[in-house]
Amino acid sequence: MSQVEYFTTLPGSRLSHGARAIRAGLGLALAGAVASIFLLPLVDEMLPKCLFRELTGVSCLTCGITRSLESASHGEILASVHFHLLGPFILVGMVLACAAFVAEAYAGRRLVLPAQGRWWRHVFWGGAAAWIIYGVVRAFIELL
Repeated sequence: MSQVEYFTTLPGSRLSHGARAIRAGLGLALAGAVASIFLLPLVDEMLPKCLFRELTGVSCLTCGITRSLESASHGEILASVHFHLLGPFILVGMVLACAAFVAEAYAGRRLVLPAQGRWWRHVFWGGAAAWIIYGVVRAFIELL
């Protein structure tokens, strides 16, 4: 199966052996990232500083995501939202994506989701717009 066919398979259709391997690899990589968020303690000194924030004094779109994910993974939702508003939603999305990749690799079929087609694109672009709007508003508030 060519790479073009891999990306255009219909929901519920069978996956080739290579496509299953790719899904399994993505699922395992994402599972490692999620596990590290849940299991490893966050050490502020180890985290790299944001170059954009160091230069401008204003948070970038991703400032606080790591701390927000760590807080959300330990059930500290208010602290998570304090670091980055979208952190808890990103963590839930990571867990769901990991489960979907592993399930597809195991079953050998694409998942059939109710959110196929145009509705899913609206959710994606709405989330991207929310992220950008949040970043701009947060930067504006920091400048005041």
